Amino acid sequence: QNGGADIALATSTDGVHFTKHGVILKKDTSLPWQSYNIGTPDLYKVGDTWYLTFHGYGKDKRDCQIGLAYGKELALGKLTMVQTPVIPTSDDSSAPDSGTTGRRDIVYNSADGYFYMVYEISTDSVKDDYGKAYWTHTFARSKDFMTWETMAPILKQSMSGFGFDGPCFLEIDGQMYVYMRNRSNCTTRISLTAK
Repeated sequence: QNGGADIALATSTDGVHFTKHGVILKKDTSLPWQSYNIGTPDLYKVGDTWYLTFHGYGKDKRDCQIGLAYGKELALGKLTMVQTPVIPTSDDSSAPDSGTTGRRDIVYNSADGYFYMVYEISTDSVKDDYGKAYWTHTFARSKDFMTWETMAPILKQSMSGFGFDGPCFLEIDGQMYVYMRNRSNCTTRISLTAK
């Protein structure tokens, strides 16, 4: 709609054949931070409540910021959208997250009771070209999925151009990894070690 996008749902019992259920969350054009589109959805269920994280992209500020909607049912009109980004971009134009807080993945750590999020960040776009921004990813944690405490990046940013972005968690034999796109446009991973 008007060049933007909304979020739809499809389900499968085998991971191959999917049934489309239609749009479950529409962008709210009255909210500047998502006035152009919403996308890159990610679902997490806690008890009987679904949490849907997504990016919102605004026509005016031209930033990509992390939003949240939640509810007991995944259907249009059944999710409550948080009206402001849960992880906004920085207002400091020199900050590593001044242009994007975007694609993300979330895991729960039962040892400390925190949800941990890994998410991509970038500097501001250069003349609306995010391919010329500096990219990496960072982390945040939350006890309630609503309020997120952000952490400092552990990898330095790419030197203009995509890289170290699109992160996701994967645990293999008890070791937690973050997979991401590297500067060569290939998938790479880093291992995480507790301090």
